[in-house]
Amino acid sequence: MPQKRISIQQIANHAQVSRSTVSRALRNDPKISEKTRSRIHRIARQLNYCPDPEISQLMRHLRFAGESVSLMPIAFVTCFPSPEEWKNSPSILKCYEGARSRARQHGYDLQHFWLGDKEMSEARLGEILYHRGIRGVLIAPLPDGLSSMQMQWDRFAAVTIGYSLAEPAISRASSHFAHAMRIALAALELRGYRRIGLFMPGGDRRLDHGYLSEYLLRDQRIASRDRVPILESDRYSSDEYAKWKAKSKPEVVVTTNAETAKRLSSEKKAIRSDLAILNLDGSTPERYSGVEHHTPDIGAAAVDLIVEQLHLRQFGIPKAPKAVLVECEWIDGQSARMLPPKTSPKNA
Repeated sequence: MPQKRISIQQIANHAQVSRSTVSRALRNDPKISEKTRSRIHRIARQLNYCPDPEISQLMRHLRFAGESVSLMPIAFVTCFPSPEEWKNSPSILKCYEGARSRARQHGYDLQHFWLGDKEMSEARLGEILYHRGIRGVLIAPLPDGLSSMQMQWDRFAAVTIGYSLAEPAISRASSHFAHAMRIALAALELRGYRRIGLFMPGGDRRLDHGYLSEYLLRDQRIASRDRVPILESDRYSSDEYAKWKAKSKPEVVVTTNAETAKRLSSEKKAIRSDLAILNLDGSTPERYSGVEHHTPDIGAAAVDLIVEQLHLRQFGIPKAPKAVLVECEWIDGQSARMLPPKTSPKNA
C-alpha cells in the first residue's frame, strides 16, 4: 500500500503551532524565529514529511499573482576594490543576471553585498546576513589575488561561481573549461589549422586548469612538428609575444581573455600578419571566433544549488561539494577562418 502523505496540519499538531507558522517555517521565512524554524524542520524530518509538488507549484503561482510580493533574498557577494567594479566584467554581469532571473523563478530575490569596504569584514557580513534572515549566499568570482574567504559557513547554504574561490571547498557552478578548449581545438583543426599556439596571461589556475589540460592532451596525439610551446605569462607583453611568435611560428593563437584578444588583433593589423586569433572568453564582438560559455545559465545553476540546499536544510561546508558544469558552443567568427587546402610540391 502506498504510504500516506504527512500533512502540514499534522506537523502543526505535533509542534503545537498554527498551520501558517509551519508553512512559513518550511519556506525558511525570516519572520519566523530561527529556533522555531529549526524545531519545525526537525519535527517534519521525524515525521518523514514530503511536500506535495503540485500544491507547492500552485502556492508558488499564487504568491507571484500579485505585484507587491516581498521576495526572500539570496546574497550575491562581491569582493572587488569598489562596489560596482564587478559590473565591468561582462561574464560576472551575465552570471548575475541569470542568477537573479532564476532566483525569482524560485521565489527569491538576489541582493548585492559588497565585501570590499574597509569597515566590512567577512565575519561582520556573516552577522548582517544571518540577522536579516538571509541563509542563501552566492559568492561571485573573486578578483585576482584572492582565493579564500572566512565566514561562519555553518549558518549558510553557500555556492560560488567558477574556481577562483579555492578555500573553503563549497559547491560551485562553472563553465566546462576543458570542453571549451576541446571544442575550440576541434573547430580549428576542421578549418585546417595544425600549429595552434596557446597564449595564457596569468595562467588558468582560476579555471581549474581546464584549458591547459585539454591543450596538453592534444599535444600527446599530434606530430611533434605541429606542437607549439605555450606562452604563459603573468601579464601581456608585446615584446615577449613577438619573440614567441617569431620562434614558434603558430598558424593561430588561442588566448583566454577578451582584452588580450583585442591587443593581439591590433598588433596583427600593425604588422599586417595573417595570423588567426581565437578568444576562449566568449565576450568579444561577433567578428572574433571563439567559444560561448552561456554565462547566464551558470548563474542560474548556482542559484539552483543554493535553493536545493535551503530546501534540504543543508548548511555549512559540504563533505562532498557539487560542481555543476555548463556546456559551451563554438562561435564561428571572422578571426579564424577556413584555411585554403595545402598543396604538396610536385615531383621533379
